[in-house]
Parts: sequence; structure tokens; C-alpha cells
Amino acid sequence: MGEALLERQAFWDTHLAAFSVLVKEVTGFNWFHPDYLYYVTAFQRGASSWYGNTIAGAYDLKNGLDKRIFSHELLLSHSFHIMRKYVPPDEIDDWKVWAFSEITAVLIMEDHRFDRFWPTQVHRGAYFSQSGYPQLAPLEADLRAAYLQRKDFPDFVHRAVPILKKFDNAFGAYPSAAPPYLSLADARVRKIDDTYIATMRMKGTLQANAPSAPVEFDLLIDTDQNANTRPWGALPSVQDIGVDCLARVIWAGGRFSAEVLDFRTPERHRERIDFSINDEIVEFRFRKESIGDPMVFDYVFAVRQYRTGGDGYTQLNMSRLPRGTFKAP
Repeated sequence: MGEALLERQAFWDTHLAAFSVLVKEVTGFNWFHPDYLYYVTAFQRGASSWYGNTIAGAYDLKNGLDKRIFSHELLLSHSFHIMRKYVPPDEIDDWKVWAFSEITAVLIMEDHRFDRFWPTQVHRGAYFSQSGYPQLAPLEADLRAAYLQRKDFPDFVHRAVPILKKFDNAFGAYPSAAPPYLSLADARVRKIDDTYIATMRMKGTLQANAPSAPVEFDLLIDTDQNANTRPWGALPSVQDIGVDCLARVIWAGGRFSAEVLDFRTPERHRERIDFSINDEIVEFRFRKESIGDPMVFDYVFAVRQYRTGGDGYTQLNMSRLPRGTFKAP
């Protein structure tokens, strides 16, 4: 990781000024933060905080892909801030602005003047149908048309607003929803003695036959209540927290399993845990020591399904509940 960080630092020390000038020419805006924090990670291909100044890229990106993904995540954050300058959250929610920003980053990078920064990774035309977010492909087509018709970048933002209002959610096109047995109705986490118990209730009974694509029932835990530590910004399910620990039930290949992972440890400590499945209820239990037994932590419950044969970056759909805060009794 250290070598990758040094190589990328050397490249952007030389080219960031020219890149920034182009971004200002295309969007009309300077960067919204004086500094951006870049992390080389083993967990995410690329990540970007929505309101913050943190981005990340995988250590093993090669052949110019590291430069393209760095630029994509930086432009995603930039586009998010621009939209929020004009449109408040009560008009367009964060999930739709994330979708707008993902697509806008791609549209900006199609400008041929950016090619010199990643000459082996140039891409023009439909992008998201073959990407980790295929559910954004219909929205991409509509936003692309608006982008080509823009008078300037603020005009594009205003053209995008009615398009985004029609967009049902960032996980399924126009409209889309996970099936009831993968849609969260409610959930809670509680602590009894030395054990945490997480209970998730779906809107429908879990089917006898396993779905064709793997599913996770997740409790994502932010032990230090800091979204900038261990961000998973590439996954909109966890934009508003940093994922220090993850407790989950996995449904794949007709079988269930459960585990808790601690990302704060260098070895990414993993521990098998108890769980139960009963009609529409998924419940799992883990020791307080598994997450360091914090007195208070933020958390998000989510259900995520992945494309068959894909990886964690290729979410087919997702259901989540708003961020909560647990305080020890």
C-alpha cells in the first residue's frame, strides 16, 4: 500500500493543478474544500464522502485505473457539493444526489481534455450498464441528454432536478424495489448482559428457495461515530457512517451463515456468530468484545443483494433504515 500511495502522490503532485483548472472550466466551480484526504485501501475499489473531503482507492489498481478512479471519486464529491449549493435535501434527498453525482462524474470525464490523465482508461458512451451500479443506466441516459443540452453547468443542475424527482431510488431505476422478503420493515439492536442482539424484520416471509444472487442482512457499526474513519463511500448504504465493524447474516448458495468483522484490526478479525431465521425475522447475536464494547455507537441496518458472480461493488438492490445511535444501558 505504501508503494501505491507514493506513486499516486508523485503523479498528482505533478498533474493536480492542470486537472483542477479543467474541472473549474467545465463546472465553473473551484474545489469546495482546501484539502482532500486520500486513503489507499484494501476494502473498496473507490470511495468518496458526500459532504466531506475524504476519498479512497484500492491499492491494487493498475494501468491508469488508479488515476481514473481517483478522479471519479473527487468529481463525485465535487458534483454532490454543486447540487447541494442549489437544491436542499428536502427537495432532493441524498440518495438521488449520490446517483446524480456518480453519473455526472462520468459525464465530466468524457471531455477529451481529460484523456491525458488516464490515456489507457478513456471511456465514452453508456457506462453504467456494465458498471458496479447497473441500476443507474436508465438515469444515466436521461442525465446524459440533459448534459448535452446544457447552457452551462448550473443549467445542467436545474435540468437534472425534475429528472431526479422521477427517479424512485438509487437502487433500481424507474421505479424499482427489492422484493418484500428483502425489504426492511423495521429493526433494532439491544444488549443483554454481555451480548448484542440484532433483530431485522422483513416486509415478507423469507422464501424457501434461495435467491439467485447472494444477500447480506447487515448491521454496520460506527464505533467512534466518525464517518471519516473507514469510510465505505462507494456504497450508498453507508455514506453517513464509517464502518468500523460489521455484523451480518449471509444468504448464498441455499445456505445461511453469520459473522462479525472488525475492520479496526490489521488482520480484519472475523468471528462466527449465532443467528436464527423465522418467517420474516432475521436475528443474530454477538459478544460485546467483538466490537470493543463501546458505550455508544452509530449504526445502519441494511439488506444488500449482489449480482450473481459479482462482488461487493455490484449491488442489484438495497434496503436500509435511517442511521441510529445505540447507547449502553
